[in-house]
Amino acid sequence: MLKYNAEYLYAADENESYSNLKKFLDDQKSVFVANLLNSNTSFQVIDYNDKYTNYLDAKVKGNSRNVIVKTILDYYGKNNAEARKKFFENWVDAKTGKLIIAKTVDGKNIIGVGDNYNGEAVELNPFLDKFFYVEGLLSNNLRMSLTGSEINHPDKAKKTLYNEIKKNKNIKSEASRKELAKELGVPAI
Repeated sequence: MLKYNAEYLYAADENESYSNLKKFLDDQKSVFVANLLNSNTSFQVIDYNDKYTNYLDAKVKGNSRNVIVKTILDYYGKNNAEARKKFFENWVDAKTGKLIIAKTVDGKNIIGVGDNYNGEAVELNPFLDKFFYVEGLLSNNLRMSLTGSEINHPDKAKKTLYNEIKKNKNIKSEASRKELAKELGVPAI
């Protein structure tokens, strides 16, 4: 795994573009969207007593009881009305008032479980994109702090040729190693 990561996944290609890492992350984003949809996740932005057009107006104040609207308004602030308007136009569905989770390459909006999503490449909602990277960083660091790296752990297989040879240090001849490998049912080294 370490060799794969070092030589393939995190290695720059001839154009210094890290295309393997980009492809891996794009695939993981598709898995992330599929997991959200499989768990029936959707985010209601516009409530029953609210109007979508209210948030397209530059005069909107930063008050709302809806946690998602409050987060959007706080993020864009009172002085960045154009960016807020652009976000609402691009990432909130005007018909349902729900947050668009992702957009496929061909422009289809993924809003919830009823959408026909087949694992194609997506552009994540900017807030979910941030969450995707933060969650990946935190969960990987938690794994490393609790269990350590996978290369720090010894091989757990008891009956491997290597472990048997370590136990029986006197096995030096090739014939003895082949005999032991045959007995264990593993390929000889």
